[in-house]
Amino acid sequence: MKFPNKYSAFALAAVILIGAGCASQTQITIDSNEEEPANAIVVEDVQGEVPAAEGNEAAPPETPPTKPEPQQGQENQPTQTPPAEPEPEETRVTVLARFSGFEPSTIRVKKGSTVTLQALSIDGLHTYTLAGYNVNLTLGAGTPVTTEFVADTTGTFPFRCNFHGSMGGTLIVE
Repeated sequence: MKFPNKYSAFALAAVILIGAGCASQTQITIDSNEEEPANAIVVEDVQGEVPAAEGNEAAPPETPPTKPEPQQGQENQPTQTPPAEPEPEETRVTVLARFSGFEPSTIRVKKGSTVTLQALSIDGLHTYTLAGYNVNLTLGAGTPVTTEFVADTTGTFPFRCNFHGSMGGTLIVE
C-alpha cells in the first residue's frame, strides 16, 4: 500500500492500534517502497505498552520514596536535636558605696547576661570603676546612677573607687 506521505501512514497505524485494544499484540510495518530505510515506519504494541519515540527512552514507573531502615539497635530511638542556645539572662545588681567599702564586694554573673548595675553612695562622693567593661561612674551621696553592659568575657574583673584606694571588689563572670 502506498501513502502520499509518512504522516498518513502513521495516522493509519495509530487507528489500527487503538482499534485493536491495549492488551493485544499488534505489529504493523509500512514501507513506502523507497530505497532509504529511514522512510519505513514500524509500530509495535506488545502487552499494552506504548512504544517510545525514537531516541526517547520510556521513563521507568515512579516508585514511592522509602523510609530508610533503622540500623540495628536504633529501632525505637528518638531523634536527638542539638540543645538550643540559652536565652541571655538579665541580671540586676545594686551596689552601695560607703567609706568602709562596696556592698556587695563580690558580684557573680553568667557569661552573656545583660547586667543592669545601679550604684548608690551612702556617705559622700565616690566612683565605681570597672575597667574590664569600661564602666566609670561618679556617685554623689543619695543619688543612684544606673548603667548597663553585657558580660561577654569570662573571668575576674576588679572594681574600685578612684578617690578611696581601700574601696574595691570583684566582678566574676562565669
